[in-house]
Amino acid sequence: MFLSRILWWSKTLNSTQVGAEVLQPCYYPATKTCYVRFTWRCARLTCHGILPGGTDCERVSKGKSDVNMRIVVVSQYLNRRSGHSRQALELVRCLERLGESTFAISINPTDLVTDSVLKTTKERPAGSEFDPLLEGIDNIGLWNAHRGVLADVDLIHCFDISSAMMMKKYCQKRLNKTPPIVVSVTSPINLSPRDILDAGPLSLLNLLRPGHLKKLIVPPTITSSQLNGFDMVLCHSSFMQKRLLDNGVWPSHVAAVGYGIDATNLPQSTSTDSGGTIKVQYLGWGSSLRGTLDALDAFMLSKSLGFDGTIRFDIVGSHTLEENFIVSKILRTVRSQSCVELNYGYNPGIRNIIAESDIILLPFASVYGYCHPPLSLLESMLLGKPVVTTGIGSVPEYVKHMKSGMLVKPHDIGDIAQCLSTLADPRIRKTIGETAISDASRMTDWRVASRGVLSCYERVTRH
Repeated sequence: MFLSRILWWSKTLNSTQVGAEVLQPCYYPATKTCYVRFTWRCARLTCHGILPGGTDCERVSKGKSDVNMRIVVVSQYLNRRSGHSRQALELVRCLERLGESTFAISINPTDLVTDSVLKTTKERPAGSEFDPLLEGIDNIGLWNAHRGVLADVDLIHCFDISSAMMMKKYCQKRLNKTPPIVVSVTSPINLSPRDILDAGPLSLLNLLRPGHLKKLIVPPTITSSQLNGFDMVLCHSSFMQKRLLDNGVWPSHVAAVGYGIDATNLPQSTSTDSGGTIKVQYLGWGSSLRGTLDALDAFMLSKSLGFDGTIRFDIVGSHTLEENFIVSKILRTVRSQSCVELNYGYNPGIRNIIAESDIILLPFASVYGYCHPPLSLLESMLLGKPVVTTGIGSVPEYVKHMKSGMLVKPHDIGDIAQCLSTLADPRIRKTIGETAISDASRMTDWRVASRGVLSCYERVTRH
């Protein structure tokens, strides 16, 4: 029964039989590759639902890559919520648009529907743009099912160290050859006591999470030596590159490449020069590391100073005790203040909400977690929204104060409130928003970023 569920991939695949099901692949004219949907999902991924034909296909045909590799993108847990998953799925889509043969594998099961009901409104939001890709991914624990894919690839790109270690071990044990393995470091490799103290006493609750506690206890030299065992390490900022080098990763192994975001998939932004009540938006985890309560306190201070606006908190949900404490405080404020709104639980339509907002408030409190700027920051800029954030980690590489956004010091409630008051002027919001679009479009161009990644692939495959 197990062997009957194994998918052996080939370029000449016409139909696939899994158990009693016969499934027909769907072909798209842009890349002539197939997307197969079936029960336990070990599938070839393409831009299903993204490039059905027309101008998109014509644009891709003009921009195809000359590298022509077979690539597997792997992560411990690909899902709809986390930023590193979004990066991995965006890369799969961009590489396919450049004509590369790309697969995606999640070591743990994905969560297409899990945790997608908003806990405060009990509503189920619309699906996300990455759902078709996630439907083609399943548990890599069935190793043999992936042998037909992994045995015939030119390169493996992992989005976390643990999955890279597993893939390396598997290739050494099961395959005749070990393809090059590239690792994207999407978060700091160590957690220092200062990172916790910078965020405040409440952030100590983060140490109840095994992943954070491990980064505090394990010396960074151990993680660095693991990274040096792979063919290349990628990051998305000069700040993170320096941090990796300071922790002992070899300079020849580290490359900083830009984010790739396809702005054509973003919703249409509403105008920020209209009058009326100003909409302020906070989004992401509920965490002292992210400055969630700083956003609340600063907004309430600005209201006392005459700011005419509302604030909406869209909190993803899953930071256990710390997030429960933060959400309970916001809920108490919601009950007493009509200008505060809370939506708790992942919402795939969050970018539509950003598009309808006037100001995005992201007052990060600690460098930990923000050595790379979150996608919410970059997508807000692409949508022309003025972002009030803190000048920590890699954020100043992307946001220039009073030009493409506003930078404040961590925990400076008064400064944040002053920024909100300044942005009450629609002309300032419009000017900053236009600059944000220009800067973010240049720094996150998916063609440039994808070709940067491909050049790294070519470099390691040559050796």
